[in-house]
Amino acid sequence: MLGLYGAGGGRRPSTRGFFWHTESVKLIVSIVAALALAASATAAVQAKPSVHVTPGETALAVSGQGFKAGEKVSVMVFHGGVRAVRNVTATANGAFRFRLSMAVVDECLYSYVHAKGNKGSKASSRNMPGPCGPPIQP
Repeated sequence: MLGLYGAGGGRRPSTRGFFWHTESVKLIVSIVAALALAASATAAVQAKPSVHVTPGETALAVSGQGFKAGEKVSVMVFHGGVRAVRNVTATANGAFRFRLSMAVVDECLYSYVHAKGNKGSKASSRNMPGPCGPPIQP
C-alpha cells in the first residue's frame, strides 16, 4: 500500500519540526563549538616564550616566561664580553627568575641572553646600551 508517508503507510514525521534530529544536532554542534573554544583558549594562554636581562648594582636579573611547565631551560648570558650559563627549571606557570653575579655589571654594556628548553621552547633578547657617560659639553 502506498500511503501519504511512503510505502506501507510509513511512519509520520515528528511534530517537533521539519528536522526531527534538531535536538541531537544542537547537542553535537554545541560540543564541537565548546571543544574549539577550549582549544583556542589553550593556544591563547600558551604565550610565546620570552627572556629578559636587567643589570643591577652587583648582579644581572634574568627572567623568562611563556616556557612549558617544568621545562628544563639552559640560559646563556653574555654581558660585557663575559659569558655565563645557568640551568633552571620553569615553574608550573612556565616562568623562571634568577640573579647572576658577574665581575662587571654595567648598563652601558651590551647584553644578550638566550634560553632554550628541553621541550622545544626558546627565546632570546638583546639589551643595547644607550647613551652613557657624562653629558657632552657644547
